[in-house]
Amino acid sequence: MPPDRPTQQSLRKHILPFAIAPLIVQFAIAAPLAVIAEASLSFLGLGTQPPSPSLGLIISDAQQYFYQSSSGIVFPVVTVALLVLCLTLIADGLQDMIDPRRQAAMA
Repeated sequence: MPPDRPTQQSLRKHILPFAIAPLIVQFAIAAPLAVIAEASLSFLGLGTQPPSPSLGLIISDAQQYFYQSSSGIVFPVVTVALLVLCLTLIADGLQDMIDPRRQAAMA
């Protein structure tokens, strides 16, 4: 039995506007965790395989040359750290912008 039109309209009007903001913030919070998980698994050899580019694979490959030239491992590690930092700051900014309770607490 398909749902009737007033129920769908009610869901769109009353529930969807309140559900969008937490979903956006949750996605922004989960993005840095996904980056760290992918890089960690690729570093261990359990993630992406060698034809595909991955920061974890670059770090893993550069590990054997660390004593000859540290730049091969430093740049990918700094890239992962900056990417996670930027995504975390974006998530925090989105949460501050969307959540009115946090705006009231900051004022």
